[in-house]
Amino acid sequence: MDAQNNENSNAIMAQLEAPAPQATLVANTSMPNQDTSQSEAAKRARDQAYRVRLKKDKTEMMDNMKALTQENKALWDENGNLQSENTDMNKVLQSQAKEIDQLQRDFDLLKHENKKQNLLMQILSEKLDDSDLSLREENQKLQNENYWLRQSMGMDNPSLQLIEESVQLKHENRVMKAQVSALCEKLIISENLSSPAKFMD
Repeated sequence: MDAQNNENSNAIMAQLEAPAPQATLVANTSMPNQDTSQSEAAKRARDQAYRVRLKKDKTEMMDNMKALTQENKALWDENGNLQSENTDMNKVLQSQAKEIDQLQRDFDLLKHENKKQNLLMQILSEKLDDSDLSLREENQKLQNENYWLRQSMGMDNPSLQLIEESVQLKHENRVMKAQVSALCEKLIISENLSSPAKFMD
């Protein structure tokens, strides 16, 4: 009986002193839980990074939309100003076109008067003797100067060109009228004419 009791006691002691396999089993069963926690933490980190990226993208998109809105407003304002300037420019061009037409008509009248003065100068010059040759040479010189002055005008603005030519023709006509008066006086003296008015018709 004592031997059997000793064997039973030894068996019980052996069972009590051998918990290692159970501890190992517990340790092994805790590994899946640790992996699950790490996976969930990684998922939360990915979700957090995704939300941060979405927020950043949304902020950038809003900033871009704000910048585009401001740029579009500036373009609208600029286009409105350009249209207004274009309207004003068209009015100016129309006014200049009318002014050029009037200047052209005035120039044509002056040109016609100039031709008449030249013709009258030629008629009167033909009636003078050789002593009046200097007057004809002066007239030719004035005509040459007038020609070269017109040739030297390289202005892009037709209004300015017409004005300059008109001024030159007016000056030339005044000179010619003075010469005509002088020639008429000489003709009156030399041919006893009653009046130079018939040459001015």
